[in-house]
Amino acid sequence: MALTDLKIKGARPNPKPYHLTDGNGLFLAIQPNGSKLWRWKYRFKGKFRLMALGSYPEVSLANARAAHAEARSKLLKGTHPMAARKAEKGASAAAPFSAFFSPL
Repeated sequence: MALTDLKIKGARPNPKPYHLTDGNGLFLAIQPNGSKLWRWKYRFKGKFRLMALGSYPEVSLANARAAHAEARSKLLKGTHPMAARKAEKGASAAAPFSAFFSPL
């Protein structure tokens, strides 16, 4: 059964961490300190991986599902979603320096 916003808001912390699943490996991890973290468990080249998608309520259910769908489409194309995200992050971090340094 799919996760709803009402279930997420009603989730209370326990002494041990637990998960609320949404489907296709997407879940919300509820920590003992009360934080709620979006995670996606997937398999790439035979190994299980875990991708962080953000924390609730900064990342809503709809945004988490959209990020999950985007990462899942990259995985279905054969690219590692975490490597693609790191490459995008590296390209955006290097952009401010390219204005000051020109290639010779």
